[in-house]
Amino acid sequence: MILSVLAGCSGDGEKAGDFNILLVSIDTLRYDYLNCNGYRERTVSPNIDKIAENGVIFSHAYSPCPWTLPTHASIFTGYYPTSVGLNYVPELDDLREKGLIATATIKKPLAEFLKEKGYDTWAFAGGGFVSKTFGFDRGFDVFYQIPTIKKTGQLAMHQLDKVEENPFFLFLHNFDCHLPYRHDHLAREEGAARILNLFDDLNVPADEPAPWDCLYSEQDVFTDIEKETVKMLYDSSILLTDQYIGSICEKLKDMGEYDNTLIIILSDHGEEFWDHLNRGAYHGHTLYNELLRVPLIIKLPAGAGPSGGQVIEYPVSLVDIFPTVLDFLDIPQPSDLAGISLKGLLTGESSPPGPRKIYGEAIRSGPERKSVIEGILKLIISQSPDDPRSPEGIKWPVAVQSEVELYNLENDPDELRNIAAEFPEEVSSLRGILEDFFSKREAEKLIAITKEGETTADSETVDQLRSLGYLN
Repeated sequence: MILSVLAGCSGDGEKAGDFNILLVSIDTLRYDYLNCNGYRERTVSPNIDKIAENGVIFSHAYSPCPWTLPTHASIFTGYYPTSVGLNYVPELDDLREKGLIATATIKKPLAEFLKEKGYDTWAFAGGGFVSKTFGFDRGFDVFYQIPTIKKTGQLAMHQLDKVEENPFFLFLHNFDCHLPYRHDHLAREEGAARILNLFDDLNVPADEPAPWDCLYSEQDVFTDIEKETVKMLYDSSILLTDQYIGSICEKLKDMGEYDNTLIIILSDHGEEFWDHLNRGAYHGHTLYNELLRVPLIIKLPAGAGPSGGQVIEYPVSLVDIFPTVLDFLDIPQPSDLAGISLKGLLTGESSPPGPRKIYGEAIRSGPERKSVIEGILKLIISQSPDDPRSPEGIKWPVAVQSEVELYNLENDPDELRNIAAEFPEEVSSLRGILEDFFSKREAEKLIAITKEGETTADSETVDQLRSLGYLN
């Protein structure tokens, strides 16, 4: 059975806040591939850069998990994946055979809080793991699921024409930066035919492997030109996404609502381009920062804080989005949240709250992995490294560099030199912190796996998950 990750109950309506909220999740976008974050290979994000100029860049924002479903559950609830029972869902791999979805109840998601506050709530999501199938429609008055930004962006702008008296919460999500790539306007032809041909036909029969599987099989060898072409396709997808974000912002300006809108732009995880393993355009399999470090840009409504253009280096997590939005609306926060409010940092009302530990976890394409960042040190533990854990791990085995990895992120930001053997005391201390944190998360699991409310998984979701590489 599959878990419906977002459930809750409705309450009595309250007075809405006096500003709108636009939350944009660009699936699979790396932190270091936005121009405002230092990317110089090509111009890919002029409109996002403009938002950053009027907002705040969090330069050390991290995802709690390197794949889509658990991370979005964390964004919408403020809890780590383990707490919501989604650090590993083996039943996902049986979706095609069983065709069953089981609902489960956790604390109510962000959209329900906002709906109760009087907001009109709209979502235009990419589907797949961010779909009605997994409960992400809960709390939304309108919920469409279409994978490409071209369609979701157009629908979102059409929905904005329907704005009336209430403020709105608009959630926009797309898969354009995720394999299979649909856009190639920045890619070159010379020496790249092998790569470009992988995406000639995106309608792959269910019983056949996708041509682009070779990018993350670790068995194929690619030339430097071919690797660069993959990155150009990725850049093409970022640029198109950026154009539609720009169009939505222009629409808000035409409506006179841009200055009155809290805008949050983020990604659920990054992507590997042969950074550590012989895999291109892949994620979910490690806890290195090409997957966990993500863009996070927040523009405040006019008058809510400094004019913008700031960079905050304090480490934050995507679990902080939920309590931050609640705090801006003076909505009481659940006492056991993993995330913290960033309101004080954004408005300048408070200083960073002191040293903070940032956690990561993944059990998807290989063995269980956990990580913790404290200061300049990052520890990664790979438990049972020979356990593939899932069909993905069997089909595309994930090499474990070491069961214990320690990196100095100041001297080695690319995490290439494991110094665990040189600093056993630091390893022991961080390992104790890591184990204590996740043992508490296991103890507080909010999810109850039952067979109540089973429904049939729609074929569209199954097909899309397969096309995205999540099902065999």
